[in-house]
Amino acid sequence: MSNTAKQEDCSILFFKEHCDKKFKLSDKQYAELDKKAFGKGGVYPQANATWRRSYDEQVLGLMNYMISRGITTTGWSWSRDQANGMMNFLNKIAQQKGGVTGSLDSWNPMDVVAVKKSEEAKIKKRIMEMCDTGDKLLNLNNLNALMEEYIRDKKLMPISLKQVGKNERGTFEMSSKLKSREARRRSLHEFTADNFACDLAWDANANEWKFAQEISWDMIDRGGGGREAMSVHVQGRTFQAKQPREKPQHSGAAIGATGAMLGKASVGKLDAFVKKCGLGEVPAPAKHPHIPSPGTVWSDADKKYWIDLYNTLKSATIAGKRIDFGRPGKYMEGTNPSEDGFEAALNEACLADQRGSRTKTGRSAGSRLTAKLWGMEWLHRYYMMSKKKKFDIFMHVLVDAMKKESSTAGPFIKVFGKPGLTARRY
Repeated sequence: MSNTAKQEDCSILFFKEHCDKKFKLSDKQYAELDKKAFGKGGVYPQANATWRRSYDEQVLGLMNYMISRGITTTGWSWSRDQANGMMNFLNKIAQQKGGVTGSLDSWNPMDVVAVKKSEEAKIKKRIMEMCDTGDKLLNLNNLNALMEEYIRDKKLMPISLKQVGKNERGTFEMSSKLKSREARRRSLHEFTADNFACDLAWDANANEWKFAQEISWDMIDRGGGGREAMSVHVQGRTFQAKQPREKPQHSGAAIGATGAMLGKASVGKLDAFVKKCGLGEVPAPAKHPHIPSPGTVWSDADKKYWIDLYNTLKSATIAGKRIDFGRPGKYMEGTNPSEDGFEAALNEACLADQRGSRTKTGRSAGSRLTAKLWGMEWLHRYYMMSKKKKFDIFMHVLVDAMKKESSTAGPFIKVFGKPGLTARRY
């Protein structure tokens, strides 16, 4: 069983024990729960202090959600991947009847689901009836509408889980489909874009880009006029870099005190919008015509493609802002480049890829290289969308894709952390 599965099972254990006892565990009951969770043979015995604290705070977030809405705490059935559980049932309906393909997160990022035991059979029966129209989009819309109805009727809780940080308190947030009309209005942001960065200094000693492994930029809405403030730091990067051609993704985190992760953006949603703008999709590194197979020689034509792209981008503006490329070049020791220019950096990076080199932390040099090139392709798409006056719309598409709140996304309750007091038991 993966650590993620153990973490989610442990969340279920904490939720169930606290709900069944109406959030009023005695010291003895809490000690028994602690043993079930972290003791020998427990659900997650290798959990570190941060995770152990996080479960208490997740309980606080759930408690605040349930009490604020007058939801009865007892009589719930909890599931994650159980064959007959509600979570598995909802996912299968979305896939088999609603046409959801790829990662289920693109539809609904729920990690665990609770359903009223007395209502489970009736809910499943009605969903099966209403999601058998023969039209996949209609089926998915019906599934989402029914889930919203059962959430509002206090019979269903699809929950997206986030680890609660050291200096945070557990809280909750409704996905946009569950918010009031006024809340939805406030969520229509007026973003500006800034701080586009794509540092192109290659560290030949470390076999990776010297200052950053990604492209990055910020989306900023300072609020006002009834809108909530929201600022998001966007990254385009790989997340493991174990293999030379790992597929990068966009991800986002809120700027400010919380720094809460919004998540990874669905590639399909971004590609669909790019095509609507009359632009080509950005190929994954493994499928790019100017990125050769790992271990093979990079041709002059391949290198020329990327040099030409850089030359286009270095004078480009996106939403009126230039891209900061740092000081491109090949770096050996110290802070000054041994050779200036992107061509020098690219040549050295290609050699590292051809050799199958690794970084000092064991990451693939090829993955570091090609993730940056993939990012440059996306910067070019941003530039072209900006010229077409579509980049402001793209920013909203990107946020929706990261938050999994597109028109076909399912409803959920996010349990996460915000800065606050130190942890205590609940």
